[in-house]
Amino acid sequence: MKNISEFQPATPESVWEAFRESDRQRKENERILNERFAETEKLIKENAEQMKESRADYDRLFKENAEQMKESRAEFDQRMRENDEQMKKSRTDFDKILKENAEQMKESRVDFDKILKENAEQMKESRAEFDKILKENAEQMKESRADIDRLLRENAEQMKESRADFDQRMRENDEQMKKSRTDYERRMKKYEDTIGAWSRNHGSFAEEYFFNSFENGKCNFFGEKFDEIEKNAKGINKNFRDEYDILLINCTTIGIIEVKFKAHKDHITRVLNKAKTFRENFPYYAKHKVYLGLASFIFTPNLEQECMSEGIAIVKQVGGTVIINDKHLKTY
Repeated sequence: MKNISEFQPATPESVWEAFRESDRQRKENERILNERFAETEKLIKENAEQMKESRADYDRLFKENAEQMKESRAEFDQRMRENDEQMKKSRTDFDKILKENAEQMKESRVDFDKILKENAEQMKESRAEFDKILKENAEQMKESRADIDRLLRENAEQMKESRADFDQRMRENDEQMKKSRTDYERRMKKYEDTIGAWSRNHGSFAEEYFFNSFENGKCNFFGEKFDEIEKNAKGINKNFRDEYDILLINCTTIGIIEVKFKAHKDHITRVLNKAKTFRENFPYYAKHKVYLGLASFIFTPNLEQECMSEGIAIVKQVGGTVIINDKHLKTY
């Protein structure tokens, strides 16, 4: 009786907590992957539906087990109440016999031995009946305990299978997300390589176009007549390493032209820095005047205005002609 009353049904708090932690990690992964990998959104939604179905199966199984354990406990309690009633009735019968015997013994001492013998037989029968009831109760309790243990084992096996199925789906989900991540990175690398190749091709085309324009022009630029023209000249001073797309040279003046397919605001700073690095890399031209220019196929009006403010010549294509705006030119 004591062992059964102290027995408590197993609770799945630890399994539930592990499930909740796994669910929280899954949601966090979904949030990160949704931000970085839009292409995996459909896969994650499908996995979420599968996990939802697994959770529904788990809740249904747990509910069914709880109902079975509740019914078994109710049946056990009913049997205990019936046993108590039988024992109470047997005790009442036993007390009644003793009372009747006492009355008989009081009325007649002569019949004492006979009454004692009869009482002994009745007590023997009552004791046998009592022992029979106890034995039946023990068997019923043993059967109830066996049923409860069986339900617990079945519950443990079902929960183990559900957890194994859940873990398998999580592993498959991780593999699918890993594969999607690899595919995404491969496509991005290919896209970046393509964009890089386009950018290099555009830059090379722009440099060749404007160099040929200056070389074929053979005329004055920036109000000067230049005798030499060089492209992609490199400075070798380790503290001021730089490259100069186009150099125009005469005996007193240097023209430094930075070439870009499409000009941007940050190119102005780069052009201004060319004057400083050139003098460090080519001290032979220390006494020469230096003019700066930015050549590009594409200028915005605001960018042209900033070039003019800094005294940088604007070299651009208009139709099939190269136009140079050097009215605002400064000497560096």
